[in-house]
Amino acid sequence: MVKLSLCLAWLGLAGTALAGSNYMEQSWFYDWVPPSQAVPVPVTTQCETINISGDRGSATGPNPVAPYYLQVYTSAFVFPFVISIGDSLSYDWTVPFGPGTLYQICAFDKNGATGGCQRQYTVIANNSASEVTCQNATFPLGPLDIDAQVSAGPLGQYAWVDQCTDIAITPKNGTAPYTVTIAPAAHPPRNITIAEKGQTANWTVDLSWSSSFFISVVDADFNYWSYGPLHSGGGGPTDCLAQGVLTGGVSTSVVAGASVGALCGGILCGILATWLFFRSRSKQRSPKRPFADSESIDGGYQRGSHTPILHSNTNLPSPYDIEPFQMPGENARPPLTPMSEANRRSQQQVYVVHHDGGHAPVTVYTDTGTEVVELPPRYINGDGSRSSRNTQSTAPLSQSDQSQSDTPTTASGREDARTVTTDFLHQPRQTSAMPSKLQPLRRQPMTGPENS
Repeated sequence: MVKLSLCLAWLGLAGTALAGSNYMEQSWFYDWVPPSQAVPVPVTTQCETINISGDRGSATGPNPVAPYYLQVYTSAFVFPFVISIGDSLSYDWTVPFGPGTLYQICAFDKNGATGGCQRQYTVIANNSASEVTCQNATFPLGPLDIDAQVSAGPLGQYAWVDQCTDIAITPKNGTAPYTVTIAPAAHPPRNITIAEKGQTANWTVDLSWSSSFFISVVDADFNYWSYGPLHSGGGGPTDCLAQGVLTGGVSTSVVAGASVGALCGGILCGILATWLFFRSRSKQRSPKRPFADSESIDGGYQRGSHTPILHSNTNLPSPYDIEPFQMPGENARPPLTPMSEANRRSQQQVYVVHHDGGHAPVTVYTDTGTEVVELPPRYINGDGSRSSRNTQSTAPLSQSDQSQSDTPTTASGREDARTVTTDFLHQPRQTSAMPSKLQPLRRQPMTGPENS
């Protein structure tokens, strides 16, 4: 009993903390997994004897010093069981708990150095015998009166406590000092000392979501209290888990800066994508120019040039021919640039297209204010011949024929001229291809008996 008291006194005062954390550094390793199990099965039968063995191995904590002790937490009791295993790291222990009990074993030496806590095991019924009897564990002294609180109120025995939130432990009775032990499964424990009765110790749950752990208190007279298995919940923050540095040495400030930069970059990309989308929509909705050549101006003249340009409107039904006509007074306008006689005659040309079959009657391509000469449409008669609604030509005389227009003509001469003009207009047009050079339509000189 003296050895046990000495060990437990050191439990709250000794132990080397892990670098960068408040959890103790392990001094040895142990387990009781049978050699036949390739993967540990955390189940034992009632009254089954397990062989607990350990060795120093690669542990970096203080060298273990005998005697050694097992502190066993269970889900069936509100205090832990303390078992002395003597001077050897190998020990056979019979599990005395009833079926359905969860238990977890932590190991300590006389100086309070730890071998860590094992995973939680479950006790199942023993069906190999009709009656199962085994030695019960020694119950410790009466439990302490401990006030355990969380943010939502009193702590439950099997509660889930949100990560990075606090558990407040306040002893109500017993003898100071008190040692609070946090014992996560498959993890080294940590100790917190309370110097006075009624004093509160706060522990922040710095375990990741769903981690299982027990919590216990022992006073100077070896009265105990424990709750568990408890679990870390995922509803709290996570800043306490990283402890200022993430894996690989990246500080949380760098991560925060990278997150803000990524957010700003995402917002800018979204704005740019929205602007490009509406710009493309506006281009699709803008009306298209009726002419294919974007550099053309009204009347079909190229900028910087005085040569008329023939445009084809693909929206018009096929076949249609666009024919040039010579306007009156075209020779009276002085040329802006030196050009041939043929080019001068092609200035001020106007293109008039007659439509049939429900379309607009006339389409005119001309400069603003230019006089337009319209020709009647041609129709196909039933016998295959062509006819016109109006056989009178209104085309003006060219400059070369104005000298002959002063000569008087007879009625028969005018009729002959009209006939010639009508026959010329009714000549079939070639719709398969455009002529290589557009020729202006000239009116034939009128002849009479006095000119023959």
